[in-house]
Amino acid sequence: CQDCPGGTYRGEDDEECKVCGVGRYSESGWSACDICPKGRWTNASGTSECTLCLPLHYIEDDGTNVSKHDSINDCRECEDGQLATEDRDGCEFCSPGQFVQDLECTDCPVGRFAPEAL
Repeated sequence: CQDCPGGTYRGEDDEECKVCGVGRYSESGWSACDICPKGRWTNASGTSECTLCLPLHYIEDDGTNVSKHDSINDCRECEDGQLATEDRDGCEFCSPGQFVQDLECTDCPVGRFAPEAL
């Protein structure tokens, strides 16, 4: 017997491997497809991994609602002065005295201060 390839699955009652739908993925040998996790999406069927949201964007849903993981448009933009977490599952403000520049929190120049995130 061989494992079903990534992007497909074979349940207990299935005779052959079936393709995962959009917003879902599987690795080789899985018996079901999972919804993409927080911060990830896919608009293709038959995928073995989901795409990470772009920088400054996030998806909070923890993989319970497939319609929140089936399009790049599901990735919501962080507010001004915030950066997406590494896993793109939310956003965080920069610390006071910092601002967002080149996708990271940067200290204000000498002689300048930011009392709140910019």
